Amino acid sequence: KGVMFNDKLVEVDPQGKIVWEWHACEAMDVDLDVVGPLYRREEWYHGNSLWPLSDGRVALTGRFTDSLMVIDRETGAIVRRFGSPSFLDPSTGRIEYRTGRDVLGGPHDVREIPAGHPGAGNLTLYDNGTYTGESRVVEIDRTGAVVWQWSDGHDGRKHYSFHLGGAQRLR
Repeated sequence: KGVMFNDKLVEVDPQGKIVWEWHACEAMDVDLDVVGPLYRREEWYHGNSLWPLSDGRVALTGRFTDSLMVIDRETGAIVRRFGSPSFLDPSTGRIEYRTGRDVLGGPHDVREIPAGHPGAGNLTLYDNGTYTGESRVVEIDRTGAVVWQWSDGHDGRKHYSFHLGGAQRLR
């Protein structure tokens, strides 16, 4: 009936004062941030993890757009989008779908690799693999390129988690 819910991030200081807010509906773009084909049109982003980055920005994963976003805290703008399989083709006006290494399906648990570790500054996340049936861990560099991924249990079992998961870089 014309109502769609969306996310809001709120940072509160130790005294309970709101020091920063971000409203997804003010930053997201209906042509770029398209809800994936498996989700009901009741909620736009469905953010499920966030990580404050060392450069002051915020990384956020969202299930319903199957994507990672990096938000500039000063402007509220989305400065990087990665992973969404759904997009609006401007030449036809139709929603199209991508596949491949740069596509996510229900990502969770975004983290920045800390200084002093290989890949410092890169982002890792858990990709549920909603559209492929195989979950993976993905490492993305600052340009948005996949530089590493792991998806095979190496023991003959298929690794898959439909709706939850996480990954942490140990070294």
